[in-house]
Amino acid sequence: MSKKIFAMVEINVDKMLNHLYTNIYLFCQCYFRIKKMFLMRTLIQYSCILLFLQFLVCGGDEMNLSTKKGKAEKSSTKSIESANLPCIAYLSTKTGNILPSGLVGKLKHYTNDLFLLNYNSKPEINLTENPTFFSRNQVWSPDGKILAWTSEKRQLAFFENGQKDILVPSSEYSVHLFAWSPGSDRIAFVGYKRKDRKPSNHGIYILKISEKSISQVFKIEFSKDISKLYWVNNFLVWCNLNGTVEKLNIVDSKPKGSPKIIFSQKNARCLNIAVSPDNNALAGRVNNQNRHGIWIFDLDGKNTHKLIKGEDFYESCAAWHPTDCNLLAFSSRVPGKQGYLALYDFNKSKLTNIDLKSNYKFIYANTWTKDGRYIVVDCVRKDIDNQSSDILMYDMENSQWINITDSKDSRDFNPVCRP
Repeated sequence: MSKKIFAMVEINVDKMLNHLYTNIYLFCQCYFRIKKMFLMRTLIQYSCILLFLQFLVCGGDEMNLSTKKGKAEKSSTKSIESANLPCIAYLSTKTGNILPSGLVGKLKHYTNDLFLLNYNSKPEINLTENPTFFSRNQVWSPDGKILAWTSEKRQLAFFENGQKDILVPSSEYSVHLFAWSPGSDRIAFVGYKRKDRKPSNHGIYILKISEKSISQVFKIEFSKDISKLYWVNNFLVWCNLNGTVEKLNIVDSKPKGSPKIIFSQKNARCLNIAVSPDNNALAGRVNNQNRHGIWIFDLDGKNTHKLIKGEDFYESCAAWHPTDCNLLAFSSRVPGKQGYLALYDFNKSKLTNIDLKSNYKFIYANTWTKDGRYIVVDCVRKDIDNQSSDILMYDMENSQWINITDSKDSRDFNPVCRP
């Protein structure tokens, strides 16, 4: 009897041990499965964090242009390497702020904000964010380190190394327009002292950036009598409202002699000029009895002639190639027809017309990238009020247009490429 009981107990102990071993095995399996799931979840979390950090570092470039294949997702752009894209400063009404004056006729008057676009680092940024004012006249320093512009308070503002500020002591003056010196160490501007607006305070001033000192080099009756200002070699060159172009020799930030007229034509007004890369030739947009043409002349006021003779075109927005003095780009159009981008080769005396995209009417402004591969323009869309325009680039190597912006309900205009 005792042997049977002992045998039964032995069998039950074996069963219990088997159950125990089975449970331990199942427990270990569950434990490692749970640990594996936890590791997988941790890996997923870390992957998400890494992707988010990569998005922050890359700046979301892929939203507009792919950094790998260069495919434009929001426009009909063909392939392009984003590493070749320039840093562009341009004005835009995309913030949608309407000036306090409201509407004038059917046209809405929006504020202009200054945007900086660089696909090589971060998405575009709004440098001004003005709710009720205009920003204007953005100009890069020749060394490409500083972007300066006139703020809503007519002050000289600048953007350098990711920071923006007011150029002191220029805040004591009302700045109408300005130009950089070739060495990027000085700025010439047209304006007057804020505390005293008497005529003797209106003139052309030079600001030495390192010394933060300002001196007047030329007196004028009224700041707005000068429409454009340029610094070419040792000369300040400006366009007057009466249509003439003058130059003033500058030595050590001081005037030498008196201004000399270098362009003057009967019944013609020079509205703005472009300077050749060797600083020897000027291309001026001239309005002659409402006929706009490109005229060529030099700093001595000689060799003055109309570039394209006998044509009844509307020509404007001249821009020299950054290194080739023989290549000039400008916009041209016949009234009532679609405009085009024109390229003139002085060596071959050849004019080449480049058609725009079908949904654009004409060009308002153009500039070259520093390597001369792209021409950056702002094109007006085919809408009734001409209130919508985009920034486009023309690829000289591949002969194709590339949309940089695609703003159907705002104006993106006046692009300026960093040198």
